[in-house]
Amino acid sequence: KRQVPVIVIFSGREYMGKQITIYPYADDPYNKLFEQHKDKHYVFTLADELPGMIYQIKTVSPGSGTKDPTTKSRPTGPLLSETITLRNIRLD
Repeated sequence: KRQVPVIVIFSGREYMGKQITIYPYADDPYNKLFEQHKDKHYVFTLADELPGMIYQIKTVSPGSGTKDPTTKSRPTGPLLSETITLRNIRLD
């Protein structure tokens, strides 16, 4: 687990926040069964002043770095990357 301070820009305003990264499968004794996802990590960007506190959630599976059998080259980016970001707040 790693935590670093960040500045979140939302609706033109800066908020002090933190980014927490976790690697839940790093020490999993069964991670050989899901080799391509063993280094998957989650990045949570939080700011206490934002309603709900969560600004962004990102997951990244870097992949195993094995060669692609069709191109014989290593992948240039992550195997899988997903991001959910707060875009607006509606108060009604």
